[in-house]
Amino acid sequence: INGSSTFGGALTGLGGLAKTGAGSFTVSGNSTATGPVAVNAGAFGVANGGTATLGPVTVATGTTLFGHGRVGGAVSVASNAWLMAGSAAACGTLQIGGSLALAQGARIAWRFDTATNDSFTVGGVLSFPTNGVVSATALSSGAHAQARAVLFASSQTINGPATLAGWTVDGVNKASLAYSDDRKLIYLRAPRGTMILIR
Repeated sequence: INGSSTFGGALTGLGGLAKTGAGSFTVSGNSTATGPVAVNAGAFGVANGGTATLGPVTVATGTTLFGHGRVGGAVSVASNAWLMAGSAAACGTLQIGGSLALAQGARIAWRFDTATNDSFTVGGVLSFPTNGVVSATALSSGAHAQARAVLFASSQTINGPATLAGWTVDGVNKASLAYSDDRKLIYLRAPRGTMILIR
């Protein structure tokens, strides 16, 4: 698929699917397919709160997994591969049905708007690397990132480094990533204002 296309139906069956070509392939139905999905080129995703697949998904270097809805099964994202929630026009939530493993150097496209932001939920274990990049973008003119926005929410304790200081956040001044106290959430923190100490 060199151009971009959307499939409004449901993927079914046990067979595998390989995404090739430079375009994006979007599934908007409620799929029950359990075969493996390999994103080898371009982008693969889900729209309208649907389910793209229940099978495992591998996201190769230079490709993108995106959407608002559910994918997987287990999902693995290679170094320099992109993970993005929502649609081009609106923030949303990308639900990973099983485990999610991000390789070192994975990239996250994160958008925020006046009162909302992109987020990811993980049904299994989230394996988070010591380094990577979050590329943050405002969807509306004048929108500001929340002081503390949930980026990832995992049903289990996150398997990751002691701190997330190795991650870079581009697009929001002085932003950083941090765990919740129970290590089931990863926040994107965007400090605001100036603190004045009066003695």
